[in-house]
Amino acid sequence: MSKRTSIFKNLLIAISLFLLGYPLLVDEGVIGRTFEAVFGLGILSTGIRVVPEHRKRQGLVLVLLGVLICAWIAELVYPDQDFFGLFRQSLLMFFFIRFIALVGKDVFVTRRVDATSRIYGAICIYLLLAAGFANIYLMIEQVSPHSFGCSTELCPHGESVFRSGTHLYYSLITMATVGYGDITPIQPIAAMLAALEAIIGQMYVGIVIARLVGLHLLETTDSPPKS
Repeated sequence: MSKRTSIFKNLLIAISLFLLGYPLLVDEGVIGRTFEAVFGLGILSTGIRVVPEHRKRQGLVLVLLGVLICAWIAELVYPDQDFFGLFRQSLLMFFFIRFIALVGKDVFVTRRVDATSRIYGAICIYLLLAAGFANIYLMIEQVSPHSFGCSTELCPHGESVFRSGTHLYYSLITMATVGYGDITPIQPIAAMLAALEAIIGQMYVGIVIARLVGLHLLETTDSPPKS
């Protein structure tokens, strides 16, 4: 297994563990927030190693990671202050966008990675897109409460819809275009974002399959014949 394949695989494992454990363990208590911080930072530290960059740019990314850690600690210490949560989520969006762009470049554009790395990377992008939309939904609900409605016991009565990882659950269901209807957007911006995620979820799978097949055929054609 190449070094690049190993990095993509580790990133996929970190994201999968986070998504699988998040709905079970994350709550509004210290244990849940600590779990979120530990696994979230694990994803970020793994993602930073995905694509090597110039030392100065890498230094800036590490500084932003340090600021994010400080914001996460402040959010743990002052859970009632929404500012720290919004600031932390804004920094997370920067990393989500960065990871998607860098991994997408390796998966769909460059030819320096093998087929296995492309598959791992394509799955990582799909899950990162879902996590990014989940983060946006959470920010919308914090800025404008009751932007989403909930008709299931997943959502505590009288509290925000997105508690205990329900924003990740809703995002994954929307990305997969399943649409159970237990959580629904109410405000126009929430509805349009949900529709956009559903469109991206449908198009992404088709584009990924077509692109990976095309790259495989191109690499097969360019490879020298075996003697």
